[in-house]
Amino acid sequence: MKVRIEAGGRIHLGIIDLDGGLGRIYGSIGLAIQEPKLILEAESSKKTVVEAPEEVKPIVMHVISSLNHNAYINMVKHLPPHKGLGATTQTILATAVALSKLYQLNLDVDNIAEMFGRGRISKIGIEAFKTGGFIINAPIRKNVDEMSKTVMIQNFPEEWIVILAIPKGEVGYSEEYEKEVFKKLPRPPSYYADKICRLILVKLIPALLDKELEEFGSALEEIQKLVGEQFKPIQGRVIASRKSQEILEQFRKYGLTGLGQSSWGPAVYGFTDSRKEAVECIREIGEKFPDTTFIITRARNSGAEIIRV
Repeated sequence: MKVRIEAGGRIHLGIIDLDGGLGRIYGSIGLAIQEPKLILEAESSKKTVVEAPEEVKPIVMHVISSLNHNAYINMVKHLPPHKGLGATTQTILATAVALSKLYQLNLDVDNIAEMFGRGRISKIGIEAFKTGGFIINAPIRKNVDEMSKTVMIQNFPEEWIVILAIPKGEVGYSEEYEKEVFKKLPRPPSYYADKICRLILVKLIPALLDKELEEFGSALEEIQKLVGEQFKPIQGRVIASRKSQEILEQFRKYGLTGLGQSSWGPAVYGFTDSRKEAVECIREIGEKFPDTTFIITRARNSGAEIIRV
């Protein structure tokens, strides 16, 4: 038997509460996207063989070793790690789900996430794999080792287009360094969380439900600015990569809205409802940034596709 899994990436739209003054901390918002995506094929085998790019092969091998089952794994397409697109989580989940299907391990996605320590700061990638869509996670209890709880999953308007820019030769923080970052990060004033929560509840969600792109984009940019200001002591600026900041400035000139940085970057994004505008935008901006990958994509309103062949 062969198992084939297709999972989209995700963009992280911001952390809700870095203060923790009410006894809970973090929480996040994010969106599952169609491209870039991961395609993994797996077969039971007496010997482990992994055909995958070197940048993701160690992740796959770690999962296989942890579950103690051999397999032949072919990573047909992969998500680039440490670019802000959720590659590590999607690769772990896809590999583990494939092994579970092959060997009847009866592991669900949350079991796997718990096993590999995912979802402590953000559960966006886990829910993107499970259901897709626009996702909001609640903050977790402080000083408690637990997975975040999801409080909203909503289909995202399919007519809204996401433009991604992924600078080559730049990477965001690894999971190991991220843990140290959150330990070092100064506790911000509570008004950041207060304002972010208000923007989400009063502006971002209603605009999404009413399909008002400009209002949604305006709220998201305000949230991104507030989040980035809190991470300035670590990143050095609101947007971590100077090149990514320059790309966002070009996005703004072309009328894109909802501009922001996904997770630690360097991937940045903008939204439009015009396919023509999206194509013209990346054609012209791409000439100014030839060492950057530009992707036109949309939300993925479904979870990972799992096929037994």
